Amino acid sequence: MSITTNNVVFVYRAGDSDSLEVARYYQSLHDLDDRQLISVPCSDTEILDNETEFNTQVLNPLDDALYGSASLLINDEYGSFLNIWVIVLGYNVPGGFYDDFDIISSTSRISRINYSYSKKVRNDLYDRKVFKRFDAEDAEKCLIVSRIDAPTVAEAKYIIDNSEKVIKQRFVNGKLFFDPYSDISGNGAQEYTQLMLDFFEKVFPSLNLDYFSTVYLDPYIDSVLPYALNDSFVWSWFSDRGSSDFFRDSVTSRIFHYNADYDGAFTVRNSLWRGWPRLALEAGYTNSAGAMSMPGIDAFLNPKSFFTNLYRGATIGEAFLISMPYFDWTIAFFGDPLIQIEFPVTLIVNDSEIEENEGYKRMSENLARSLAYYRFKEIKFEAIRDSIIDSTDIDASVDLLVPSSKLYLTCNESKRNQLFEKLVQRFFEYPEIRFEFSDLFSFSPSVNDYLSEKGYKLSELIPDSLKDQNIISSSNKIPEDYWKFESNIYDVAGFFSFYHFELQVSDQENFSSLLFTINSRNSQSNWYYEIDNNIFEAIPSLGVPSSFVGRRVRYISSVSEYLDRATIHYYRIRQISNGQEYNFRTSRDIIFS
Repeated sequence: MSITTNNVVFVYRAGDSDSLEVARYYQSLHDLDDRQLISVPCSDTEILDNETEFNTQVLNPLDDALYGSASLLINDEYGSFLNIWVIVLGYNVPGGFYDDFDIISSTSRISRINYSYSKKVRNDLYDRKVFKRFDAEDAEKCLIVSRIDAPTVAEAKYIIDNSEKVIKQRFVNGKLFFDPYSDISGNGAQEYTQLMLDFFEKVFPSLNLDYFSTVYLDPYIDSVLPYALNDSFVWSWFSDRGSSDFFRDSVTSRIFHYNADYDGAFTVRNSLWRGWPRLALEAGYTNSAGAMSMPGIDAFLNPKSFFTNLYRGATIGEAFLISMPYFDWTIAFFGDPLIQIEFPVTLIVNDSEIEENEGYKRMSENLARSLAYYRFKEIKFEAIRDSIIDSTDIDASVDLLVPSSKLYLTCNESKRNQLFEKLVQRFFEYPEIRFEFSDLFSFSPSVNDYLSEKGYKLSELIPDSLKDQNIISSSNKIPEDYWKFESNIYDVAGFFSFYHFELQVSDQENFSSLLFTINSRNSQSNWYYEIDNNIFEAIPSLGVPSSFVGRRVRYISSVSEYLDRATIHYYRIRQISNGQEYNFRTSRDIIFS
């Protein structure tokens, strides 16, 4: 189930008629029930002195209203609760609190309302590689929280007005203004610039938007955007102050503005403050984000995960959450988290779909498995036949020899080749036929050309089914007795983790004896993880981050671990994190190399 307006509450300041007015205005936009407006007995101070004050004024009253015995969020006569996944903190509700020299954002802290305060704790949902909509399982870990606040009631209502326009229009009609360069030095700065450039190269083309981008000038010069005109998005760093004339009059929907800096979100209530979130909201943006105090470059938002989730159908609140590295930290999120948009003529990629070339590779493996199982049956039936021939029980031998011979002949090499020859021929013809017109300047590739280009290798069981067994060059064949193992990565820890893996291999279904025990903690050799669809890299020494849950882990056998072709083996794998060994998952496969 995806987020609906039933999953939202709006928080206002008790006894504050202005705060209630803004709450009612938001209620009207999304047709919220009165129970979805919650008052907290807080002061109108934007930044409270410490965590204790914040808990007393905001967190504890809100927690009691949501989950306490007297909760107002009863859904029906049976006493069931509404599923609250989204919280909007309204006008004059505190925006954060001091912790030494850090200002902890209220949106970041309330996201973990069900957990004790843990300063700068990793977000388990950050940059997850397999897309899914925010759901009840995610809500167990965190909530989506934003602020709608401003210097005046009119300006707070103006943010809601702009949300209504975007909700009605839905389609993005403006440009991305993009600034990936800064004058900040060091590895962290270089990594963030590279992250932005990586987004621009790999994700942005899917959005089908026009753009304006700065260019690299000099490592000591901060290239800056001169202005924003007909813009829908701004993503930039690092100039930490702006001016109201940066945003020119535009007819486009202004949706999300982010400037990665150190304290741009210190306040959104002071009309003289030139931090980017306040200026962007004042200029008509429905949403913005920024740091209330120094977050560290590692805490800046991730544009790849933000836009990937946004164009795949997530709300802007979901996209923000997936792009934020830490909770209980200084990054604040502003605006209406329920906004959902569509990009112009966007082709949405379905992670469950198999890319054509990967499909051919998987077909080759399953074809080889089928041939290996026929070879397995041949070996077993041949052994049965031979034992009957060698038997000293003459009557049994006479009765059973013919039936056992017939069984053997159903799957011996001759019969196997007869059954599979046409299928294998069509399999080899597929690249020549399918990719004949891949471009105007290339002829249809031979199967060897295709395999060499893609780096694919086939089991020699496949060409051995044909009269011309040399149709595939030796360089495109998997070594005999080679094997590989793959498994999905699961969320077994329930919090951000680095996972290692222990793989056990046996020829016994009950694992009473083990052939190999292979642990990626001890050595990462031959261990790989899926960094993108069907793209694997070596597992790092720290392990695989939990953001890769849903992707695959792979182990490729070394020569010393090769197993006999056409034999069935049993595998079990478990994930390991911080010394904790989780449950084994068991599977079996046949050696088809």
